[in-house]
Amino acid sequence: MKIASLALLPLLALTACDSQPAYEWSGSGDDAAPTAPPLENARLQLELSSEINLEAAGIVLYGPDSGIMGVRYAGYGPVSCEFDVVAGEVLDDYDYDGGDETVDDFGGYGGVHTAVITTQGGVVLHTPFTPAANAEQEDDQMYVGGAPTFKVEGVVEARLGLDEVVALRHVDGGCAVHWLDSDQQTSVPDGLCARGFDVDPATGTAWASSEDDGLYRITPQGAEFIADAGKRLVWDESTRTLYVAGAQRGVVEARDDSGALLWSTPVNGYLRDMVPLAGHQAVAVLNHEATIELLDVHTGEIVGRQILPGTVRELAASPSGDTLLMARSGVTSVFSVSAID
Repeated sequence: MKIASLALLPLLALTACDSQPAYEWSGSGDDAAPTAPPLENARLQLELSSEINLEAAGIVLYGPDSGIMGVRYAGYGPVSCEFDVVAGEVLDDYDYDGGDETVDDFGGYGGVHTAVITTQGGVVLHTPFTPAANAEQEDDQMYVGGAPTFKVEGVVEARLGLDEVVALRHVDGGCAVHWLDSDQQTSVPDGLCARGFDVDPATGTAWASSEDDGLYRITPQGAEFIADAGKRLVWDESTRTLYVAGAQRGVVEARDDSGALLWSTPVNGYLRDMVPLAGHQAVAVLNHEATIELLDVHTGEIVGRQILPGTVRELAASPSGDTLLMARSGVTSVFSVSAID
């Protein structure tokens, strides 16, 4: 999602989200420093710039140097932490009612830059550096007791779309896409409640996919089957393109806003996550073997590749695409993205 940067506030003392000393690769074995195999016609490269020693449960970046992540932290349970990417410092942290906090999205809502955080108790709309209106401050940095903005159960994921929060959620008898502000719902096949979900923020149109049910385009008026597909997808606002795992394992497809196929590219292995790199006209694709491949958004050509140590669960990128975050087991790696001279 294309968004404007926010100014940073002065750094606060480390809190429940204390990142600990920066992680360092040992340079050997399973923890060896990442290398990339030779790639003809490569135009983009990744370079490790820092590590944040936190295990993320959802990440969004709202500027080149700052973002918010859900964190699994022993003794506190999942909390939401604002952080400085470059310094690897935590700026503030929050603990909302409902537990199991996951940071899903960030963008414009009512003219205000807003993060979307899902909990067991519903969906929280969070303005960076601001606690919930009814939150109580437990200490200098930790805010607790903030009730969800939308008290709905069964939310799998939530996104911002056309000044409205759109949630994929379990409902009585199945699965539905729920436009929370206008309280409209469209029922979808049960298998779509499996985290293959995104929303076009310009129109509020939702997309969901699963290996069993395929790819659907969803509006308040109904759900339209588009094609057989896998369970990973992401919407690219900058090009108005949907990138989705193909029905054939290890294939990425690009589709326009009607669902029409634009291109299809085989990549290295089963897909785990994808994220657009808007300023570089590329999409980063992560497979289960911790290889990142960068695909040209217009042709699908592979224009960059990086092998990573260990297991990588999810990706996040800055609005410009110059910073790429990779959530690994116990640590979040920060890479810079740049053109090859």
